[in-house]
This record gives sequence, C-alpha cells and structure tokens, in this order.
Amino acid sequence: MSNSTAETTVTVNINYPPTAEAGPDRLVCPGEKVVFDGSESWDRDGVLREYGWFFGDGVTGEGRQVVHSYDRPGRYQVVLTIRDDSGSQCGVAQDVMAVEVNAPPVADAGQDLEAFHGGAYDAVLFDGTRSFDPDGDPLTYHWDFGDGAVGTGPKVSHVYKRPGKFTVRLRVSDGTNTTCRESIDELKVTMKSRDMARR
Repeated sequence: MSNSTAETTVTVNINYPPTAEAGPDRLVCPGEKVVFDGSESWDRDGVLREYGWFFGDGVTGEGRQVVHSYDRPGRYQVVLTIRDDSGSQCGVAQDVMAVEVNAPPVADAGQDLEAFHGGAYDAVLFDGTRSFDPDGDPLTYHWDFGDGAVGTGPKVSHVYKRPGKFTVRLRVSDGTNTTCRESIDELKVTMKSRDMARR
C-alpha cells in the first residue's frame, strides 16, 4: 500500500509597524492657535487609518492635522498615536513632542515722579527692577524717556533739558522668539523749573 501525502499552503502576512511623527517641539503663547501636523507619519506596507492626539492638558483630538490652543503657561507633553489598516497588535505607533507655553513678562516702570530741572545734579532715576518674568527668563530693559532720548538697563538715570510733563515707557523682553515676549509699562514725569520754585 503506497503512502499518500497532502500539502497545505498557509499564507502568513507579516505587518510592518507604522512610524509616527508628531513634529518638532514648539514654543508658543497662551491662547495661540497651534497647528499639530502628523502628516510625516507613514506605513511602509499599508495605509494609516487613525491619528489620535493627546495635548497634555486633558484635551484630545483626532485627524492628521489638528489645531489646539493652551490657556495657561507651562510645559506640555503631546502624544500622537497612529494606527494602520492591518488590525494587528503591531499596527499602532506613538511619538511624543513637547510644547512650551511662554508666560509673558511683567513690566513695572514704578510710580509717577516729580523732579526739578535746572540744577547741576538734577538727573531723574528710573527703577524697573520690580519687573519680572514668571518663567524665570532673564529680561532686557528699554526705556523711552518721552523727550526723544532712550536708555537701557533695569536702573537708569536721565537729565531733562526743559520743564514739562513727559510720558516714560519701559519695555521689557524675555528674549524668547514669541509674540508674547514683551510687556510695556509707563509712568508720568513732571519736571519743574528751580527758578519757578524759588518765586
């Protein structure tokens, strides 16, 4: 009796996991609309079916490209989860990026001032050291003294060449490349003539 044999062919599909690309880290401002783009994600042997975003502030989104804004300054971890059309356990991938929401600096030019004009030592001292940055970023200080002159630094002095009332503006910057990097405060300076004071 001859032996009989039978052959069975089984097709095994090996799925290559997809690759998620959430994009580069971002530096933004509170309330700014941020576009998150996962279009650089890809799958070598299939089609991507799902894009899920977790923005790190309790909010989620879906889609290859989504828009989200943050209400409060801070650092947030954003997770992109993608899924291909294989239905397999290895058909899911994630990528992580960071979003830094910059806190705007706070400018404080000080109180309104009255001073005299006409004496040898009648320079007015301006003090912006009460200004601060909530993130701890170092500040730069730019003063506009209201008479065409300017100055820099947290503390500056200026000599006015005539009596009158002047609006002094202090602009501080935290040095970040954001639209919320600056803040402005102003004060009023009243310069009186010493000759008028003697009368």
